[in-house]
Amino acid sequence: MRSDARMRIVTLVCAAAALTTAPGGVSCARIPTQTEADINVVTNTNADDLQKAKPVKFSYNDCGATKGDTVAFKSLSLTPSPIVWGENVTFSADVALKTALPASAGGDLSVSLTVKRRILGKEWVKMPCVDNVGSCKVTGLCAKLSKELPPSQPCPYGLPACRCPFAASEYDVPLTSLFVPVPPSLPSWLEDSSVYVEAIAHDESDGGKEVACLELYFSLSK
Repeated sequence: MRSDARMRIVTLVCAAAALTTAPGGVSCARIPTQTEADINVVTNTNADDLQKAKPVKFSYNDCGATKGDTVAFKSLSLTPSPIVWGENVTFSADVALKTALPASAGGDLSVSLTVKRRILGKEWVKMPCVDNVGSCKVTGLCAKLSKELPPSQPCPYGLPACRCPFAASEYDVPLTSLFVPVPPSLPSWLEDSSVYVEAIAHDESDGGKEVACLELYFSLSK
């Protein structure tokens, strides 16, 4: 898959999660818990069965709240439901950082993604990391943000920071409209599907400490 296609898919997920991920060249690796059985389930599932899954409404859960994570997701919104490829999506976010990230100067952040797709309206199947799409680990976020958002560029929406280090503060993104283009090599399982995403962020400068956890449910339609 071309890098711009990967960028658009990652952008969609990160917009929903109010996370900022650098476009293109994202380094991903298969999550350690990934097994060949997961891949076989996806590969051997009848394509007609995949299309029978009913869409889910957008919802989120701050799974780091009970663990004392640094990042607190106060509110998130995403419409329409389902999200339609080639049309606009509207989102907003209110996120608070209790302490600065990363903890050490010159440190970096990573995000581990677990992506599942609902089959037959009830069974959630983990999608493997293929061509940087699916249950992947995104690394080097700070380095990529510094490259894509140089200090000469102001941060959007008046955010206190949009590149590392992120100061302890509240990051409020107002209702914003974003066009969701159809990637030239869109995976078939992303065309029409209900999706679950768990995103866990780690501070690599602090021994890989978990700093954020967010669960998302949303649907896609082509």
